[in-house]
Amino acid sequence: MVRWRTVSEPPRRRTNRARPDSPAEAVAWLLEPAGDHPRIVDIGAGTGKLTRVVTERPGGVLGLIWNIRDESEPWVGRLGTIMKGSHAQQLLAEGGPEVAAPFGELEERTWHWERPMTRAALTAMVHSRSYVITAVAGERARIDDEIAALFDEVGAVGDATVSLPYVTHAFRALNP
Repeated sequence: MVRWRTVSEPPRRRTNRARPDSPAEAVAWLLEPAGDHPRIVDIGAGTGKLTRVVTERPGGVLGLIWNIRDESEPWVGRLGTIMKGSHAQQLLAEGGPEVAAPFGELEERTWHWERPMTRAALTAMVHSRSYVITAVAGERARIDDEIAALFDEVGAVGDATVSLPYVTHAFRALNP
């Protein structure tokens, strides 16, 4: 049985390591309108100060991207129920992001792909989520017990890998 434990690694590093990279095709699509010399600003949960770099110059491209677990796969849906959904999932379910001037209408594309993961990687992913990080000890124990049983069922045992399906949602808007 997996139990929550305190680790010395900073939470941001743990979170970044647990999250998947975006498919190269999605990033290329986002940058396509920018031409040969795109200026890239990577803003996580930014303050808005760097937005000026994108909005001041006509021809700029705003790219938004989310990698969401594909919960149409039954075991992944159960995983989402156990660990709760993300704000990104909620945003996309409610119609997706909205952008304001000077950007035009959002274009959207999706990519389906899979990420091979071990039990340890799956557990690290679950433990990196803010809901789990901030949960009281009893709730974390419930989550650990339920994911342990689920991972046993799907064959994520020891060093064996399972494919975790994702859908990447990419949006872009141009500053005319």
